[in-house]
Amino acid sequence: QTGKLMYVMHNSEYPLSCFALFENGPCLIADTNFDVLMVKLKGFFQSAKASKIETRGTRYQYCDFLVKVGTVTMGPSARGISVEVRPW
Repeated sequence: QTGKLMYVMHNSEYPLSCFALFENGPCLIADTNFDVLMVKLKGFFQSAKASKIETRGTRYQYCDFLVKVGTVTMGPSARGISVEVRPW
């Protein structure tokens, strides 16, 4: 049986929340203690390589939209650019 992937994310705009996105499935929003729960369940879940991907940038408001532009880094090296546009 092949395992399904789950991605755990933290967002500085929501410091008390932890987001988990399941492969081909739902998104889970939990409090920051979710990481502690995952450590206790390590017998059921296998952790991938400890790779930290981070986006840092600037937020702009244009009319009724919020625009975020940032640099995506993985470790010490830049990997790309992120642009997010959403209603304000």
